[in-house]
Amino acid sequence: VQPTSGGVDVMGREIRTGHVGESRAAGVELVHQSFALPPSFTVAETMEFGAPGKGGIYSRKALADKWRNHLADLDVQVDLGKRIRDLPIETQQGIEIARALVTDAKVLILDEPTAALDPAGIETLFARVRRLKERGVTVILILHKIREVLGIAATVTVLRGGRKVEGPLVIADVSAERLASLIV
Repeated sequence: VQPTSGGVDVMGREIRTGHVGESRAAGVELVHQSFALPPSFTVAETMEFGAPGKGGIYSRKALADKWRNHLADLDVQVDLGKRIRDLPIETQQGIEIARALVTDAKVLILDEPTAALDPAGIETLFARVRRLKERGVTVILILHKIREVLGIAATVTVLRGGRKVEGPLVIADVSAERLASLIV
């Protein structure tokens, strides 16, 4: 879908709508609400699958060694030999985020990342988002729950029907009541 106006610009580089390769080259990554992890792969195989590089033949141990530090750096505590299908949802989400950050992502878009998480999983996600922010990654969260928006966001923009209602607003200046009013 081509926009009728506006555009996307990342660090001075305009990105054509719908061009995934251009977006990735500009440092934009997206984690969809529905994960795209291959269930029968191990964690290490999943990390390698689709990662930039030359490819090659690896042993399971070599793959685990290759990805261990990257996952640990993002506080994803997991046995790299485990199959994706055997992992809890919050761990799968951490792996999705780690996969998105294999490249030098400057912007990470998370679509409804809290939808399938329990309260503890949400707090783990928010802690991960705060660490990414400290590292200089811009994180765009698409959320529908006001409490979550107020708990994590620095700014908020309200969209309705694909159009901007208001924003960006500094979250410290927005009450739950005003945000609810803007949403409905």
